[in-house]
Amino acid sequence: MGHLTANNGSFPHFYVGTRDQTNGGFYLIRKQYKAYWSDNGSDQICTMTATSQAAYGFKSSPGVSIGIPPDSATEASFAATVKHNSSTTTFTMNLSGNITP
Repeated sequence: MGHLTANNGSFPHFYVGTRDQTNGGFYLIRKQYKAYWSDNGSDQICTMTATSQAAYGFKSSPGVSIGIPPDSATEASFAATVKHNSSTTTFTMNLSGNITP
């Protein structure tokens, strides 16, 4: 199973499979993107590369695909998708934290 953790390992593992199991991983992505926008401005485009820097600490596990479309990379338009390669379900979340399969 795939997981997302903070680089320091302090965040619980995130397993893609059900909506409830997806909440933790999405929380981490959303938290790190919000930190980026707090530092750089909410109108700035945030990327996975930017949140992988030490200041934000994002780290994805093998087998987990995370998508942030370019037109969804500012705070006002934020949306993310997460899918594990062993699952057929793709989950989507907006900045408010609403998750849909």
